[in-house]
Amino acid sequence: MYGPADDLERLAKLLEARLAGMEEGDEFRIDTEYAADAEYALVVRMTSRAFSQPSREPNNAGLKLPGTEEGPFGFPALAFWFQDEDGDEETVGLLRITDEAVFIEYRMGDEDDDFLARAVLEREIPIADIASVTYKHGVFGPLVTLQTHHMKALEDLPVTDRTQLTLRFKRRDRDVVERMVAAMESLIREGP
Repeated sequence: MYGPADDLERLAKLLEARLAGMEEGDEFRIDTEYAADAEYALVVRMTSRAFSQPSREPNNAGLKLPGTEEGPFGFPALAFWFQDEDGDEETVGLLRITDEAVFIEYRMGDEDDDFLARAVLEREIPIADIASVTYKHGVFGPLVTLQTHHMKALEDLPVTDRTQLTLRFKRRDRDVVERMVAAMESLIREGP
């Protein structure tokens, strides 16, 4: 968050006052009480997890892909793609997370193939199998790399490094991807 120190201090006081006495499951929003012409709201939900679960508000509907459902953390399934080590075959798919695993639905194809003619494959990567997750600002969009503890976690995926999967996301999804990576990092830290 950015802004003059006195505005941030005022926001901190609003948050502090609202957080006092909250219990698990309670939720509040701060919008026009902070800025009269606020287009967005800060939504805070008290959970038993180490991080707040973001809320998907109607004004953020553009971040949701048609026909996808949000996961338990309020993240939509996000479209990704990556290429094999030779750059011949591209994989496209959707990624979603739960507090137990990262789920990937994907299709593989090459320049001569129609992706829609290929079968949809699925892969579940338990959070316990993920050693780390890193985020980079790519030129064309964010890059997220999952590093696993062992090769079996990425078995059957067309990856160059048997314990590493780097996914590319659309630039417009950057904010959601950043929040999703933060959620995954928290889950990895907490462990099984």
